[in-house]
Amino acid sequence: MKKWKKSLMAVCLTAAMVLCTFASTVPTGAASLTADQYLKKMTKASANVKSYETTTTTVQNMISYGVATNAKTIQKIISFAKPMKTKGVATTTMTSGGQTSKAKTITYVKKNAKGKMIAYVSADGKTYDKVDASSYADALSSIDTDIYSNAKIVKKNVKVNKVNTVQISAEIAGEDLGKAMESVFAAIGIGGDGSDDAAIDYSGLKAVKTTIWIDRKTYRPIKITTDMTAFMNGYMTVLIQQMQGMGINEAADLDISYTKVATTQVFAKYNKATNFTIPKACK
Repeated sequence: MKKWKKSLMAVCLTAAMVLCTFASTVPTGAASLTADQYLKKMTKASANVKSYETTTTTVQNMISYGVATNAKTIQKIISFAKPMKTKGVATTTMTSGGQTSKAKTITYVKKNAKGKMIAYVSADGKTYDKVDASSYADALSSIDTDIYSNAKIVKKNVKVNKVNTVQISAEIAGEDLGKAMESVFAAIGIGGDGSDDAAIDYSGLKAVKTTIWIDRKTYRPIKITTDMTAFMNGYMTVLIQQMQGMGINEAADLDISYTKVATTQVFAKYNKATNFTIPKACK
């Protein structure tokens, strides 16, 4: 049973991390005309960026079987458009049951000679595992105007990191995000395959709250925050149902609730990102 608990906890942490990453880069949309104008300008401005740097902080705090587990991941990314290359360094600190552990991951993404996107992942910066990254999209290129609802301007002029910005709040419908994540989880072996026979009802999932700060002058995103706490607690129920449908009956014993699941993404050094060389080991 202890082995299953650890395995299921790993699934839960993975699920939350994937969702946080996905929600901070999924397309943006709007209902309010004024907010819509800013978001559309942001989409256009983002498409013209040649390079940038971003720092994403993801917090996952949960209680499982009466034990509090707090995980914090800080991911720093440098991205260039032409030639396409990305460097990411993620550091995760986890505290559970009075014990603390740390893990570091270094990732490089580039196109090979055939134009295929490849990721190289390492824990020590010496040896790298080669991974197919065909579906990879960086934080900026994935921005569009589709999925947000109830967008509105909160403040017309607020300074963030010495930049004058407009602050916009919006939501991602829980049902929409749940459906969109089916294929993502299926790819990593979690949940069903999205077929009608395995259809899951996502209509009761809470919306994900997002706040976006957009540069008033360049219309580029400066900061994006996402609160997924309510959504994740609802999604865990759905995920357990999916796992049971796969014959993992032990999933029914999973006792977990999230006290906080949130991300903060900060963009900087537009068109002035620090250059880097991809190691020779990445081949």
